[in-house]
Amino acid sequence: SMDWGEPATCANSYTPMPSNPSEDACEYTCCPASVTVSGSVTLYEDKSRGAGCDALSYINNVVDADSADHCCQDEDYCCDYGSCASDSDYCGHRFHCPEFRVTGDLTFEGITYEAAQDNTEVFVAAVADLCGVAASAVTVEIWRARRRRLAEGILVTYTVSVATANEAQTVTSVISSSSTADVDAAISKAATDAGVDDDFDGVTTTNVGTPTTCDPSSWPDLDTHVCGACKALVNWETYGSTCGGYCSGIGLTCVDGWEEVDETCEVEEHLGCNGRADSSDAICECAPLAAYSYSFSYDVSTAQPTSSPTPTPIIAVEVTSTVAGVTADAFQNTVFVDAFKTTVAAAITGVDADMVTNLRVDGVPVNRRLTGGVEVTYEIVVPAATAAASGYDDVDALSSGVSTSLEAAADTFVEEVKNEVATIAAAAPVGSPEAAEAAAAATHAEAINDLRPRRRPAVRPRG
Repeated sequence: SMDWGEPATCANSYTPMPSNPSEDACEYTCCPASVTVSGSVTLYEDKSRGAGCDALSYINNVVDADSADHCCQDEDYCCDYGSCASDSDYCGHRFHCPEFRVTGDLTFEGITYEAAQDNTEVFVAAVADLCGVAASAVTVEIWRARRRRLAEGILVTYTVSVATANEAQTVTSVISSSSTADVDAAISKAATDAGVDDDFDGVTTTNVGTPTTCDPSSWPDLDTHVCGACKALVNWETYGSTCGGYCSGIGLTCVDGWEEVDETCEVEEHLGCNGRADSSDAICECAPLAAYSYSFSYDVSTAQPTSSPTPTPIIAVEVTSTVAGVTADAFQNTVFVDAFKTTVAAAITGVDADMVTNLRVDGVPVNRRLTGGVEVTYEIVVPAATAAASGYDDVDALSSGVSTSLEAAADTFVEEVKNEVATIAAAAPVGSPEAAEAAAAATHAEAINDLRPRRRPAVRPRG
């Protein structure tokens, strides 16, 4: 303790807690040196909600979740002498949760899925090295590369958690400017440091995906409050009144959902991704689509060399097919849509899944809530050079080729969609949101009893 007017000091590099005692409460305690907490402290009564966050002790040391300090917001130290994060419970265990997450993917050849799983720490270290962050800020997931052009390879999805928008922008810029050679060098160094050079001999990076930062403030139908790094209070009625429907509707995947208290970020009831409540809004936590469900698209506006203002010439056709036995809800399931596009591409010579785009049902984009209808329309957009190499000299040739190919594949199309869904499901971690999405996709796939083009594909030149 101290007499008023004396500074709060401690010996042996210990830290006074509180650091600035008041005149009315001038006692303090000397504690071992603590970590610096950047950002807000979050209180979770249910410790499981702190997954992905650092559990904090009384003096802000990072501890395991079972040892997290428990306090209430009316205790001065509890929120680190400020305000707790907006989604905090009034009383709960102390966690420090990153405020920004940068996600992206890297594709590799020359390594098996099993070998990559055994060396996850190498990919963590490589991403951390590239981004200039601690390895503890990085998490990765390993996926089997499912693009038909990759006979052997893996996809690594990563998440980098940082405390500020500036740090997120720095990470995004570094990854965006990294070449495949840069990633190769980082992987080689990490493998050497881990003593596993032999496992990574011959491994090469084939693609550096564009990273994204989750920004809930830009989400459509936001109901005023951002509640976390990728979490917000949203109006969900036009998305089926589930967080799963909302997240998939804005091009993301659902992590969790809650009913809120009085239009705030305070949690009243846990709903999960499929739960409903008699309310116009809810707190939804989303995440960028993982490897099992990323949507393929072909953005004509960016299909051009960076050194030239002239877009790459393309040809395109529009296809309308009737899918019997399923409802339009199937085309809100990202795994089902992924499998559908992949199967369409596999049936047509010279077409990859990323050339099957703008898929919609009855004229309604599949990213929005659908109320019925099983006529599916999509575009096949092919760079002119690729089309010519496959024997499609003009849009009429592509139209004829697409129509003939889809007619020929009609008898096996349904089974191929089911097989593709099964492949995706096999790669999803047991018990994960990806596995749940894949299970729902399997149900939709089993319901299909026929799929055929309604008529010859309508031709719509685009370039």
